[in-house]
Amino acid sequence: MSVVELPFQVFAGERKAALHEKRARWKAVARNDRSGTRIALMATFSVHPLEPYLGYALEAAGCRAALFTGPFDQIVPEILNEDSQTRRFAPDLCLIWPRLEDLWRGGPPPGVAGGDHDSALLELAELAVAHAAGDRRFIFVLPAIPPVRPLGLGDGCSCRGVHATAVRVREAARRRLAGLPHVALLDFEDVVRALGEEQVYDWRLVSLARIPYTEAVFDEVGARLARLVPLVCGSVAPRLIALEPDAVLWDGWLDEAGSDGVNLAQGETGEPHLAFQGFLADLRRAGHRLAVCSRRSTATLEAVFARREMRLSRGDFVAFLADQSDLVAGLRALLQTVGAAETELVFLAGETVDDLRALAEAFPRARVLGLREEPAKWPLVLERQGWIDALPAPVDGEEPERVQRGETAPATLEGFRKKLNLQVDIAPIGTAESDRLVHLGETVTEFNLTGESFAAAGVEREMAAGAREFLGVRVRDRFGDYGVAGAVALTAADGVLSIDALLLNCRVLGRDVEWIVLDRLGGIGRERGVKRIRLRYRATPRNHVARDFLDRFAPEACPKGVEAFDVELDVEAFAARARSRARDVEAAPLASNLEPTATPGLELLRARRRKLPAAHAFRVGVELAQELRTPAQALWAVQQEKQAARPVLETVYVEPRTLLERQLAHIWSRVLGVDQVGAFDNFFHIGGQSILATQLIFELEKTFGIELPVRVFFENPTVALMAHTIEAIQSAQDAAEFNADAVSAALLVAGTQLRKEIDLDPSIAANPALPVGDAARPAAILLTGATGFLGAFLLRELLERTEATIYCHCRAADPAGALERLRGNVATYYPWPEGQAARIVPVVGDLGKPGLGLEPVLWQRLSAEIDLVIHSGAVTNFIDPYAKLKAANVSGAREILRFCREGKTKPLHHVSTLYVFAPSDAAGGRALLEESDPDHPEELHVGYRQSKWVAERLVKMGQSRGLPVTVYRLGRLSGSSATGACHTHDFLWRMIRAGVEAGCVMDNRIAMDMAPVDHVAKCLLHLIFNPRTQGKTHHLYNAQAPDLRTVGNWIRAFGLPLQEMPYPDWRKAIMEQARKNPQSASAGLIAFLPQTIAQWDDLVFDQANTLAGLAGSPLSIPRIDEAIFHRYLRYFTETGFFPVRAR
Repeated sequence: MSVVELPFQVFAGERKAALHEKRARWKAVARNDRSGTRIALMATFSVHPLEPYLGYALEAAGCRAALFTGPFDQIVPEILNEDSQTRRFAPDLCLIWPRLEDLWRGGPPPGVAGGDHDSALLELAELAVAHAAGDRRFIFVLPAIPPVRPLGLGDGCSCRGVHATAVRVREAARRRLAGLPHVALLDFEDVVRALGEEQVYDWRLVSLARIPYTEAVFDEVGARLARLVPLVCGSVAPRLIALEPDAVLWDGWLDEAGSDGVNLAQGETGEPHLAFQGFLADLRRAGHRLAVCSRRSTATLEAVFARREMRLSRGDFVAFLADQSDLVAGLRALLQTVGAAETELVFLAGETVDDLRALAEAFPRARVLGLREEPAKWPLVLERQGWIDALPAPVDGEEPERVQRGETAPATLEGFRKKLNLQVDIAPIGTAESDRLVHLGETVTEFNLTGESFAAAGVEREMAAGAREFLGVRVRDRFGDYGVAGAVALTAADGVLSIDALLLNCRVLGRDVEWIVLDRLGGIGRERGVKRIRLRYRATPRNHVARDFLDRFAPEACPKGVEAFDVELDVEAFAARARSRARDVEAAPLASNLEPTATPGLELLRARRRKLPAAHAFRVGVELAQELRTPAQALWAVQQEKQAARPVLETVYVEPRTLLERQLAHIWSRVLGVDQVGAFDNFFHIGGQSILATQLIFELEKTFGIELPVRVFFENPTVALMAHTIEAIQSAQDAAEFNADAVSAALLVAGTQLRKEIDLDPSIAANPALPVGDAARPAAILLTGATGFLGAFLLRELLERTEATIYCHCRAADPAGALERLRGNVATYYPWPEGQAARIVPVVGDLGKPGLGLEPVLWQRLSAEIDLVIHSGAVTNFIDPYAKLKAANVSGAREILRFCREGKTKPLHHVSTLYVFAPSDAAGGRALLEESDPDHPEELHVGYRQSKWVAERLVKMGQSRGLPVTVYRLGRLSGSSATGACHTHDFLWRMIRAGVEAGCVMDNRIAMDMAPVDHVAKCLLHLIFNPRTQGKTHHLYNAQAPDLRTVGNWIRAFGLPLQEMPYPDWRKAIMEQARKNPQSASAGLIAFLPQTIAQWDDLVFDQANTLAGLAGSPLSIPRIDEAIFHRYLRYFTETGFFPVRAR
């Protein structure tokens, strides 16, 4: 145990880093170890942020734990239902953390109107009493007094106000639970007081994610709970508090002032020392033991203890060891004398830090505290360490107070349901309420049978066409009106009623609402005369709750391990199963009208709602206003309503500073649907993507009368930088042109920063003492990127051309998962090579992690075994910034170089891209030579291009240090010339798809590089095994690429009636299509289209090294003709990538 020195100051940045470190450390622990005390966390809100902080604090305290976070606001059903997730977890200890605001959600708060505000918290207390027995223990968090008071200062004048009611119910719950042997209490008011109210509440996340508190709160609560857990589990013994009393129990040092000279006078410097003596006496009465272990002589100490001012006498100590010149030996003797364990020892002294450190090293399991602060603070310092925590001993004859008025928690789940006063209604949703479906699709993930999310435009089209019927599920109970908390999408054909989608908000789960919904759907099926009812299920990463429900509803129809299936039952059997559970729930129907009655409060909320973006308008919660009748009640509802909050970012929020920045922040906020945008928030980090970038382009054009260049979204994706760009454009003589001079300095800075990234550890260099891998006849080859487009074809060529074992590096949880990824990727383009599969060895790793994410033993084995490395792996994403791609694309290249120089020297074949070149590299129209090094990173406006530029520079640096490196710069890869199978994420195909949607094709002579991936893979492998090409750089692209006009003719010949247009008109058509349909392919393309055709990079590349290396072989990159191109189009139409088919 290290020495504790207090107090210390934690600055905001340091605290943030500390919180991140705790989360990361617990994640690593939880991933590898789920043993120990089983603790379930339950709250009336989303309590999952507590888990890493509690886990970290318990681990730091030496208490191993397995944590489970239950679904929020389902405390009662999770405890009562024997089949609940929490009960299946079988916890040793349950945390119950209610919030009064949540318990009072059923109506206006105290002070605004009458009502029962006492029973909900007391019922939860009774629930803990009823179920705390045997090995199961509870920690109950007494909720804080709500900070929002509808009556303002007038709340303090009311005996029924928020404050008075909260104090009353808190103390009633405390009296009911205090002193119970298996229950401990944590008072959240103490946390609020310790942190300060401004540091406690997160008013943004409470509406977006039902997380009402800040990370600092969860950290503090986690630390306090880690102190309570051992207490309630009975694993904490009373402490042995040993003292070096000199300058602790009195003011002054005995060797300087003598026994008569030390100060013990009240009103002087000795008074806080006397107070500390009183505090130690209280600890003794609480069950702790006191002892003295001192360097001072026995006679001197006894002389001080004989003074009448002393509040402690020698008789208060279980041991009194003086004359201990060696404190380490003295403390060992003390432990032996009193029979205490080292873990029980707390040693307090005013000694120097060096002495204390020596003691801490000698007693690593003890607590050593140097009291070096103001003596008046010592009791608080000692209490905050958690070293003196103890549960109160029961007082003879005193029993916990029973809840008054007969309010007891329901003993069974059925009893809980009967007290709910549950009301459920299912009614059609029309086009006017389609935004409710959009909201549910965005937010409901756990109980979502198919994972479906609804696009507003698509829903409205389906409604208009009658393609599907949409029903809303509205729920209310004694705790509140949840509004439209679920949705159902239905189709009916051939006597089958198909439930294509069923979503329920987790707030209403645990009440058997899902059974009631199926019961009502069974009734609908009977009314319509269908013969069968079908439930569709499609697994998602988070809808396990929906799967669990289906397993209970129809276990025989739910195959284990299958991620997509249908449950289809006879309508009578379906209805009977649903009714068997639903009949146990008293659920009265609501009025069928989904729109609540108009009231003044409702109109106020509706006005607020109209100001929000369509996708987020439902967050206002108009249902809250149905019962609001007074201005105070309406005000309360408005205070509870929040728009979507700014996500938690690494970037600290900085308020926009200028008028232009404030204008931009407002536009961003509207487009992104967040309530707060900072001056330095990155567009892509707060929810931006290509479609939203398109909407932003339209909004900026409407507001400022200008169209920002595409590269602005990649160079300047913050409000501050975008404001500078707009100012530059507006100040230019021609407002339609980009003022390059105004931003050239910023571009140069960007280029300078990228050059600084070219940093390679000096140890990464050739080692002549190492053996060299057999590159001509390799026995083992490492291939990265095998789960990518090119990687799939490289793997096939390696299997056909060599007899080597191919180690395929890929991300996965385990080798079986890696093999499954490889199989799935290969199957997209060609049949899995079963006859050669034994030579394919999956290697679980991660390019973005040190050591390629390999276990050290595996790294060492492979570095000695591999003969040759083909590095084609990279994250290919044209949206993400350089910082996000750096780990995999840049750091991964460094680790590959390190791997190639360890064990034995291995030739590295690095796959780069022609996009590392910028226009200035080809100044004067000259061809870009293969041996040329691209040198204008400031003109690379996409993070992917920047990361590949740095990676190539790194491998070239390794080459200059003697490592055998060969580089291959590839152009655009098209599909297989044999099958037409393509990588549909390529910009070219998305551009053509957008044109198909808009009914137009570009008429231009610009060449579109398309190199069939199967031929590129063959050529690449030939160059890799050609000894004459080693150490060189090669360009692989199609020098006979067709132009856009020819491509357009081929598309029309295929049967797609597209109109030819020059680039400006074609671009306008694409933008118009994006305006009409924000979900179209056009909308995702706008942000990438240059304003003029002249801005397209039309560079010429030399291929001398490539052609020389392929000479004498039948290999080449063939010209794309109409037949090959039609294979691509056929692949797109057959796979549904194109929304239409040829005539």
